[in-house]
Amino acid sequence: MGKGRKTRLSTKISALTVLSTACAILFLGIALILMFAFFFSKQTRADIEYYLENTNEQFASKVQFVQDGAISIRHNTIMEEFFKKNHYDAEEVETQLAYCMDLFSDRNMVEQNSPFAVSVYLFNNKEKFVRKHYIPSRCLPWNRRTRIPRWIRRS
Repeated sequence: MGKGRKTRLSTKISALTVLSTACAILFLGIALILMFAFFFSKQTRADIEYYLENTNEQFASKVQFVQDGAISIRHNTIMEEFFKKNHYDAEEVETQLAYCMDLFSDRNMVEQNSPFAVSVYLFNNKEKFVRKHYIPSRCLPWNRRTRIPRWIRRS
């Protein structure tokens, strides 16, 4: 009556087979993950470093572009009139702003067709401002009589 059930030899062999198969699969899975991590981590690290260096260089180049524009504005005598005097020629100041910032230069391009700085607004202490926009000529809805884009005339 107090006797337990006898286990058969085939049950023990089946259990050992399942256990050894599970251990082998687990071991091979861990080995595969470690090999993958070892071989591809070096390449991934190199790719990430290249991407970060490239992004850092592009950003530094764009910041330098803005700094050079600000220095050019500071040393321009016509722009100095805009900052210090009440009366100035707005068209001439806008022309000089466009010249100083040079929004159409290659230094302003992030990719071939997209600029880093799209617009430049310059304010003085007398609550006046001038602005210049990067507008590719192929994208403008020109008004044939005035040759001024309609959306610029509205603003």
